[in-house]
Amino acid sequence: LPADLARRSDRDRILMGPDAPADVPVRIIAEPGTSDTGPRVLARVWVDVSRLNFETKKDRRMQHLMVIAALLDDAGNFVVGRQALTDLALRNRSFEALSSAGLTVSLSLHASPGVYNLRVLVQEDLTGKRTAVTSSITLH
Repeated sequence: LPADLARRSDRDRILMGPDAPADVPVRIIAEPGTSDTGPRVLARVWVDVSRLNFETKKDRRMQHLMVIAALLDDAGNFVVGRQALTDLALRNRSFEALSSAGLTVSLSLHASPGVYNLRVLVQEDLTGKRTAVTSSITLH
C-alpha cells in the first residue's frame, strides 16, 4: 500500500506541476463546446499503441493505461478532472489493428466559462512511463 500511495503522490505532483515527461507517444485534441449542462471541453487522447510496452500472457499482449484530464485555473488550482483506466489484453489481430489506428480515449470535463489550462497525463502501468501535456483552453 505505501508503494501505491507513493505512486499516486508522484502522479498527482506531475498532474498539478510544470513537468512535461514525454515517454508515452500521445496526441491530445481539446475541443471546447457546450453540453446540456453548460460549457465543457472534450479531451481526445490518442495513444500510439505500437510504441507501448506489453507483457505477453498466453496469446495476449497485456497493458494497463491510465489517462487523467484536469482543468486548472490561472493560479494552478484543480477545478475538475476525470480519469479513464484502460486494460488491454490484445490478441495479434487486435494489436495489429490498434497499432495502425491508435487508441483514442475521450474525457469530457464540465466547468464554468473561463480560461483554463487543460492538463492531460497518460501513464502505462507496466513500466511507469508517462506523458504530461498542457494546453490553454477557453470555455464560453
